[in-house]
Parts: sequence; C-alpha cells; structure tokens
Amino acid sequence: MLKKVKALTRARVTLKFGHDTDTSLEEDEIQQLYNLMPSDQPIVFMRRGRLTREHRPFYMQANPNLLVELTLTPRSQLLEYQIDPFPILASFEGVATNMFYTVGPVCADNYDEAREILRSIPPGSKVWVRDLITKNIPEMASAGGPASRCEELREFAHSRGHSVISYLNCVVRAELGLGFHKRGEFVSEPNAWQMRWSQVCKVREQCSLEEPEEQERGRIAPALADLGLTLARPLEKFAHKSYAVVTNQEVNFGDECYLRELTGLKIDLWKDGMKTGTALTRSIAARWKEYDFFPVDEMFELGRESYRLAFSDNVS
Repeated sequence: MLKKVKALTRARVTLKFGHDTDTSLEEDEIQQLYNLMPSDQPIVFMRRGRLTREHRPFYMQANPNLLVELTLTPRSQLLEYQIDPFPILASFEGVATNMFYTVGPVCADNYDEAREILRSIPPGSKVWVRDLITKNIPEMASAGGPASRCEELREFAHSRGHSVISYLNCVVRAELGLGFHKRGEFVSEPNAWQMRWSQVCKVREQCSLEEPEEQERGRIAPALADLGLTLARPLEKFAHKSYAVVTNQEVNFGDECYLRELTGLKIDLWKDGMKTGTALTRSIAARWKEYDFFPVDEMFELGRESYRLAFSDNVS
C-alpha cells in the first residue's frame, strides 16, 4: 500500500515509524518493511526501548536514508517515570546507523539526570532537549519548571560538541540531498538552534534559495490539482517561502504534508471555517480515491480484516 501512496512516490514525505508507540515494540515488522522501501525514501525510527542483541545487526549498517531517534527520559517522581535511561543508551554503543538523541521531557525534578544523559551521549551527536508539554493540562503546570532550564541544557549539549537540532526531518532529508519545507518557518519565526544547524547543513543552499514569487506560486497550482483541490480565495504569501492556501474542499494533514514536500514551501492549508486535522472524512476519502492519492479501499479492507482476525469471524 505504501508504494501506491503519492506522498511517498512523488513527494517523498518522510516516513516515521513508532510515533505513537515505540519502534522497539514492533522491531521485526519494522525492519522487514524498511527493507521493502526505496533507498531514497527518508525514514525515521522513533524508539525508547533498549536495543536487543537479536536486532542489533540491522543497526550495524550505515543507511543514509534512515535516522533513528532515541528518546531518553530522565527519571522523575513528578512524571511517575522510573526507567533507568543509561542501559538503554549503552545498548546502542557502536552502532553504525545515523542516530538522533532526544532528551526529555525535562521537568522540575529531573534536570540533573538530563544533564548526565547529555554528558554520556557519544561526542559530536545530534541531540534535542524537549520541554514538558503542560498546555491544557492544569495538573502538570507546576511540574514543568522554568523554560530556561531546557535552554541551559541545550547550551550544555552545544558546549559538549553536540549539534542541537529541533527537527528530525532536517537531518534525514539532508542526507539524501532533499530540502525541508520548514526553512521558511526558521527564517520567519527565528529558531536560533535550527538556524545554527543550517549553517553546516548539506542542503543549505537548496533550502535558502530565494526564488521569484511567481515561480513559487506556479508550483502550488499543479500540486493542488494533484489532490483535486480548488482555491476558495487567492494564495497569500505571508512569510519567507510560506503561503496560506484556503480551499473549497475539506482537507487534512495528509494533503498539507504532500503539498509542502512536493513544492518545497511551507503551505498552511485549510478549508474556510474548518481547522485542518487528521480526520479522514467521507469527502476526503472520496477525493483521495478519485484522484488516486491513497489506496483508501485497501486500507479500510485491511482494517476490517485485522479486526476480524483479532475479535471475530462474524464482524461485518
């Protein structure tokens, strides 16, 4: 099914495994699926668990199109998290694959261990220190601690010789010579760490290239046609390489990701009066089928079959 998805075959949108779970929980299947993907498809494994001896050989290969993000969470009473991160880190010692280390979330009672994790990460690594998200979670408001603590840790990581980067996509796409659409965001909404990384990025010139607005707009129109989308109002350029695109049709993040990577522009996509989300509504599914964007029927049938296998032979 993946090989039929235009977001991969045409736009090469980064494929991420483990975003809502943990790649280490499904290692056999993920490694098999990785080996079926084209070598120029950017892929990220998002992991938390220890690397086992059984699965280690795969990680001893240097694959330019693969980035492994290892999240290391320092222990915290406030977060009720007490798994020792250091054996997990040690299990990846000596691997050949491209690694990216995310330390966090950092809160009021785990700052010191976060600092020790950064001290233990291999020199010259790519890292990010993640804040504790407390928005709309009142009971966690006091657990976060001052935001400046995360900045202190990022500065410490930088002093240790690490590259401090907030976007995985920048790293994995650069290895394949692909730009990343959020360059427009880095410039328009200054991101000091990302801009510092961009100074040494392999595709800096590609992402920084200033183009006539006419050329940028010219890439958007055929990309919209790919998805069966029509404009409800004229395109609005609101920042560097950034456009507001309002359509007559319902859209979701799948449409937006495709447009962004295909055009190399930061496109904010929505239908008038409706916030863009992840829902696959009937109208979106019908449009994706009509324009051959995604194998909707196959996906639904796979879901039904999985449910039948798991629960009953009589599910309609």
